[in-house]
Amino acid sequence: MRLLTGRAFHGDRIVAALAVTETISWGVLYYAIGVLALPMERELGWSREVVFGGFSLGLLVQALASIPVGRWLDRHGGRALMSAGSLAAATLVWAWSQVTTVAAYLLIWIGLGLAMAAVLYEPAFATLSRWFDRHRPRALMTVTLAAGLASTIFLPLTEALVSHFGWRGALLAWAALLAVVTLPLHAFVLRRDPADLGQHPDGEAGVGPLRPPPAEARAPVRGGDFAGLAAAFALSAVAAAAASAHLVPMLAGRGHSESAAALVAGWMGLMQLPGRLLFPWLRRTLRSDRVTPVLFAAQAAALALVALAEPPWLWVGVGLLGAAGGLLTLARATEVADRHGLARYGALSGRLAFATTLARAAGPIGAAALLGPVGGYSPLLVLLAALAACAAALSVAGPTTPQAARDTPASYQPRVAMQARHTDSITGTSTSTPTTVASAAPEPGP
Repeated sequence: MRLLTGRAFHGDRIVAALAVTETISWGVLYYAIGVLALPMERELGWSREVVFGGFSLGLLVQALASIPVGRWLDRHGGRALMSAGSLAAATLVWAWSQVTTVAAYLLIWIGLGLAMAAVLYEPAFATLSRWFDRHRPRALMTVTLAAGLASTIFLPLTEALVSHFGWRGALLAWAALLAVVTLPLHAFVLRRDPADLGQHPDGEAGVGPLRPPPAEARAPVRGGDFAGLAAAFALSAVAAAAASAHLVPMLAGRGHSESAAALVAGWMGLMQLPGRLLFPWLRRTLRSDRVTPVLFAAQAAALALVALAEPPWLWVGVGLLGAAGGLLTLARATEVADRHGLARYGALSGRLAFATTLARAAGPIGAAALLGPVGGYSPLLVLLAALAACAAALSVAGPTTPQAARDTPASYQPRVAMQARHTDSITGTSTSTPTTVASAAPEPGP
């Protein structure tokens, strides 16, 4: 397969497999509950708080599991973890289809939280980061573009299955899909890193050490720098989750109909996809350590527009907010590798996932609590814009890619015998010299 690299490279097969499995996993484990809740309430007599409380419990477990999952990924890679996660997800979704008691339902969501930690974005990103260097942004973009369609695909499909077979039949169908599609793709396509097949990242020809450094040879990580980065993404996640959850009532309060407000909210979600298409261009145009601060600043500007502007600038702000959210998903995946290398990628990205997942859970509740004290939605959105601006300021302070490269152990700087290609990260120009070069992980690019 020559999806990204233009050559026969197993990493391209991994991109295609993860594009499929992430779409299915997000669609079944994250989005389907939105359609299943009402028929479950009607049949079982449960309150909405109980039905969505199970989902919230699963998200909390996912956040707590993200840190040990990250450590596992550093030591063992994603193949076994994601395969086990798919098997567990299929089994637990089947068990969900049989549930009759609240206690069993909550236990199932505890298990599904562990499964989500094992199969959603973090392990997929960690796997791709081992297989791609220059092509890493495009690989991540390809997978997230596909997975970004999960709600568009699975919400109507779930509704159709419920209307024909009931909510239990719909869950049986999704359990079978997880078992028949995601499990074999994870088990038979994924590999820990290119060295498993005698290849180099991006499929480049070369000789020398192939594997990333072992866990015990980790590069040092400056605690303050990473804490600032984690705080920045957490603040951004609070702002984005709060704005998304309250967008429809905010617009309705300004006199827009509920149907129009829902349409605008859908516009925000839709804009995540074209936003992600801009990521490789941003990586070419800006220095790598400036991409994330610019995206946080764009998020702040979007929130300010939503807070203060009237149509058509209001719609511009909503669209920019969606595009910035889609881009920040990719930026979070690349920031760890850019700033700290790959030696502790799984552990550090797990910490980021923990912080952002808890922040997303707190955002809507916190915004509701502040709505009265601050005096309405417009002041609240200005406050959220200030949080995003703080995130932009915090994200500027971290070390840049050259420092991360210097911190990378020498054992992971393979000597590549090839027509050496030196690519300028800003202009995209390249020069070639026939030589053998000592290569510290080069700047990721499209």
